[in-house]
Amino acid sequence: MENMPHSIPDPFRRWINAQIEARNFSQAEASRRAGLNQNAISDLLTGKVSRVSLKTAQALARLFGASLIDVLRLAGYLEGPINDEDLTLSELVSLAKLLSPDERLDLLDWLRWRTSRR
Repeated sequence: MENMPHSIPDPFRRWINAQIEARNFSQAEASRRAGLNQNAISDLLTGKVSRVSLKTAQALARLFGASLIDVLRLAGYLEGPINDEDLTLSELVSLAKLLSPDERLDLLDWLRWRTSRR
């Protein structure tokens, strides 16, 4: 594959860190939840591995509620713009799934109130 990066791009590392921090996960917990080995995310972030496998990209996309295309773009495998709006919406959904049903209803009420004020 010609477009294979030779190291993990900084924007990809920053994105992973931001996703982990937003969920209050440790790197090991994020790896476990993604179905990866315990050190997978740590190895990506510290440079112990220089490429993201398709399996890892798919697992991170699922875990963080992002599209696989955007994850592959962040990882340097695909060219083209990363749709920040889609990433934001995906992250909202992913984070909402971490809330209890009552917290989701509270969030939904707040969003309805906030958007009605425009």
